[in-house]
Amino acid sequence: MVSLLAAFSNIFYPFENQRLSLAALIILNLAAFILLIASQNTLQLLSSSAIGIIGFYVINDFEARQKYMYYNLLADMGLLTVFAVLYGRLGSIELSELKRFGADGVYLNFIPLLLLFSVFVKSGLFMFQDLFSNWRQLNFNRMMLASFCLSPISSIAILSKTNVILQFSPYSRLLMALFAVATLIWGFFGALSKDNIRAKAMYLNMMMYGFFFGLLSSTVGQVDDNYPFLLLALYLVNASLSL
Repeated sequence: MVSLLAAFSNIFYPFENQRLSLAALIILNLAAFILLIASQNTLQLLSSSAIGIIGFYVINDFEARQKYMYYNLLADMGLLTVFAVLYGRLGSIELSELKRFGADGVYLNFIPLLLLFSVFVKSGLFMFQDLFSNWRQLNFNRMMLASFCLSPISSIAILSKTNVILQFSPYSRLLMALFAVATLIWGFFGALSKDNIRAKAMYLNMMMYGFFFGLLSSTVGQVDDNYPFLLLALYLVNASLSL
């Protein structure tokens, strides 16, 4: 729904000079996201890197693009390390086998915390919010597409599908809750203090990311129930701000 709305608004948005190119990127990104959501193993989960590459073309500001690619590369290296270690311990890349991770008692803290670090970086949570510092230079249409269809949202999907390994570390859910609350607070005061409407929207979106991680930290699977409605609702809030 978000991709369809983004494609629809792209037709009429007056400040977009590359409508056909952006429409093609929206379709490619949707295909990559479908593969990510339907993934059954860790190799398919790494398709999120394709979403990062598409984001390189969606974000058409040089400094914003630089930061986006740097943070995504750092996060993808962390995810690749996590999945490589999981394959070495489990002998399988299937997501259904992740529940066996804690059987031998090895890397019980390292892997969950590295997974959290990677998705925190990809989502631009508190301490990594510099990812968004130049997004206000984008036009509203591209900023909404980047916020709701690119890496910040894909990282939540990745964590939702690998959430089972977090139970093996006693620190993971506490750490996720702390970062979620800190992101909510940072986004709230940022939205109040900024006088740029796109900056306000960006901080509101940061609050949304923090809220999703808060859901994941409190109840396993809860984000799956609320994710579609909240994502669409926040996109419409952004659309109303752009008007």
